[in-house]
Amino acid sequence: MKKIFLTSDMGCSYKENGIRYVQKINNANGIIEQIKSRLNDENVFLFVCSNPDTYELNDNYARLTFDSFNMSGFNFKKLIVVDHRYNGSLIDDMKKANIVFLSGGHTLTEMEHFNEIGLKELLMDYDGVIIGQSAGSMNLAKTVICAPEYEDEVGGKYVWDGLGLTEINVEPHFKLEIDESEDIFRQELLKLSIDNNIYAICDGSHIAVDGNEDLLYGEGYLIHNK
Repeated sequence: MKKIFLTSDMGCSYKENGIRYVQKINNANGIIEQIKSRLNDENVFLFVCSNPDTYELNDNYARLTFDSFNMSGFNFKKLIVVDHRYNGSLIDDMKKANIVFLSGGHTLTEMEHFNEIGLKELLMDYDGVIIGQSAGSMNLAKTVICAPEYEDEVGGKYVWDGLGLTEINVEPHFKLEIDESEDIFRQELLKLSIDNNIYAICDGSHIAVDGNEDLLYGEGYLIHNK
């Protein structure tokens, strides 16, 4: 049975004067206890990066996430970062991993990386906890529905094959109130929702998927433009 968490932003770090600092996970909706209840052990934390070539950024976010988990009451011993520097056996490391964390970032770039390393096939046989954050949550879907975030993405590629571990399409970092400059992106999102149910979740909220039922914890909205 799959143990999946679709998150928007777990709040593992905060930015001050241009520098990111670690902090405890945002546990307003009980995600720490929910993850702990699904873990068999707390040994290996495998962090799959969204862009396999941004090494310094990857190391920073992976370490912040790893340290945040341990600051929040977990006791992981080893962090494995998967980007283009990785030269281990992903099959073997995933057998050891207790959590596979799919990071946030540019959604399509991330999916291209996932395809490159054969992550879909590997996750089908994985029985640990899978956590997607932002783009990582979106790419866990069977068919990814990705509204644009930037002007140069408007009219581009919005739909592609994902990892296939859930039917849920997530729109992360959702806010009901938006600036006028963001309206073009909201309109594209509404167009995409004509044929698709999209679950918009706010930062700090999450959807737990365990094979029996999918439960939303925190603030979220179903978008379906009939």
